[in-house]
Amino acid sequence: MQRRSSNSSITAVAMLMSTRFPKVRLNGKAVAKEIGDEITDKVMRMRDAIGVTPICDIRIKENSVVVIGNGTDTDIVAPPVAYLLQRHGAKVTVVHRGTENLAEIVSQADILISATERAYLVKGRWIKPGTIVIDTGSNRIRKNPGYRFVGDVCYEENYEWASVITPAPGGVESMTTAMLLSNTLRVVKRALKFE
Repeated sequence: MQRRSSNSSITAVAMLMSTRFPKVRLNGKAVAKEIGDEITDKVMRMRDAIGVTPICDIRIKENSVVVIGNGTDTDIVAPPVAYLLQRHGAKVTVVHRGTENLAEIVSQADILISATERAYLVKGRWIKPGTIVIDTGSNRIRKNPGYRFVGDVCYEENYEWASVITPAPGGVESMTTAMLLSNTLRVVKRALKFE
């Protein structure tokens, strides 16, 4: 009995996959535009149906935005968020969790976005009244028994000061997961031409 080499097995699997699932090139810009258009359409339909736009009316242009990153090469939130906000006319300051005078810088923000990977870094006394606080953090801390997840921003301390605040957990990461799954499903449907 002759044994097949692992290379020929891999080649056979690749040939089978290519006949069953043809290669598809996806244009990221086209997909992003389609997703954006669909979201806009859904928001407008919701607004028409219930008479209220289900989003916060937040003016970004000319507002002071502070984005706190984690200061590492793995920072996947702060750079793209800062770029998008700058494109929309915000005055963006990007700092990291080790920046000197961090509390003073944060106190100047109209909008604060925290992505530090540091539990409870941002205290309530740091923000000015009316600040919009977006906490992208999901930090595991020990709690007897076991663990629990908390944000970068001390929610309880900032709740009274902020005009808008996202909870963590249950805020940004939940939306991220939902959008990731939705977009993955959309791409797979498109690749398989399934409606």
